[in-house]
Amino acid sequence: MSNKERTQKLQKEWRENNKDRAKEVIKKWRENNKDRVKIIDRKWKENNKDRVKIIVKDKQKNTLTSTVKESLTAQNTDSVIRKIRTTDNTHL
Repeated sequence: MSNKERTQKLQKEWRENNKDRAKEVIKKWRENNKDRVKIIDRKWKENNKDRVKIIVKDKQKNTLTSTVKESLTAQNTDSVIRKIRTTDNTHL
């Protein structure tokens, strides 16, 4: 087994074993940075006014266009990763 494979296996195991801990870290971060989260959300909404309008329109029909949904999911994932990186990672 190469180093890369071994590393990937260990990362996968760590993620599976620490799902709850990751959720707790994110929850604590949100609690400690409520103001910052509000600012981030407000800035995001300002920068994506057109997209937000599309989403609201589609939610009235109870559907989301797949492209908007995918881009939102990708953006949310990136923002969560950024948020985790900005926290104190000494527990890892």
